Amino acid sequence: MNKCPNCDKNTITNFNKVKVGPVSSIECPNCKNNLTVPMMTALYNVIYYFPVIFCFILFDMSLLSFILIWLIVITVYLYIYIKFIPLILEEE
Repeated sequence: MNKCPNCDKNTITNFNKVKVGPVSSIECPNCKNNLTVPMMTALYNVIYYFPVIFCFILFDMSLLSFILIWLIVITVYLYIYIKFIPLILEEE
């Protein structure tokens, strides 16, 4: 569970946090405020996904190797997203 930055209660599940992006939001069940993540989060997608695609093209990887590396990258990305990307109040 993740804490709401407004009411400071553990009300946001990891699954709900993963669904939030810089242009989407979720509502805290406790305080009813809309929560989002910082805009810089959009750049993190490029940091994780671009190298995998680049390696696939550059090194002529097999499809199986590409899928395995992609799964590892997604797992690491989700872990970092859940643990280190903060929730913020959405600006009106």
